[in-house]
Amino acid sequence: MKNKNIIVISAAQFEVMPLLEVLEEHNISAKHIEIGIGPINAAANRSLLDLKEKRVLFVGTCGKFGKQIDTNSPIDLVSSSICKWSPPSTRTGQSELIEGIENPIIFDNLSPISLQLPQKTVLCSPSVTIDPNLAPEEKDCVENMELYSIAQELKKAASLTIILGITNVVGKTGREEWRLNYMKAASCTANFIRGRLSLLND
Repeated sequence: MKNKNIIVISAAQFEVMPLLEVLEEHNISAKHIEIGIGPINAAANRSLLDLKEKRVLFVGTCGKFGKQIDTNSPIDLVSSSICKWSPPSTRTGQSELIEGIENPIIFDNLSPISLQLPQKTVLCSPSVTIDPNLAPEEKDCVENMELYSIAQELKKAASLTIILGITNVVGKTGREEWRLNYMKAASCTANFIRGRLSLLND
């Protein structure tokens, strides 16, 4: 199975190494683009993305608001059709967003693979939230650092698959939990795609 139109995007290469190995095992040609960790790096590397008429997989991790994750269970994977810029300061009323940024970005090009996953609103900000009390008003949301910065480019893809592994709970221990779980998230993502390879060309 060959498809040179498949683009895999991640903040860091370690997030997609197991996935790239699965694609290579099944002779699926894919180009990987590393946009860097955090919204500033992602925005700076936005010019690397030429996604028109491409099939795109955006792979990453995220934190959730609420209860602790079960470290004995597989990582939960989610997807999203809605992305918002939501700094912690705006959730507390300490700042306001400038015109145009307050509106969410909607992905209307999600693939059948994405639609098989639970859908969450993705909140992005310039910094990691460490106060769990700063949960937004939206329900069913997660926090990711990079998605918003390249969202307008992702909207140009012919087909977009967004896969985020929930590695941590938003809070002071979030980074520590992420370090313990990011490779598990990468493996879970690869296994999820392994069972849906035929859908990559749909």
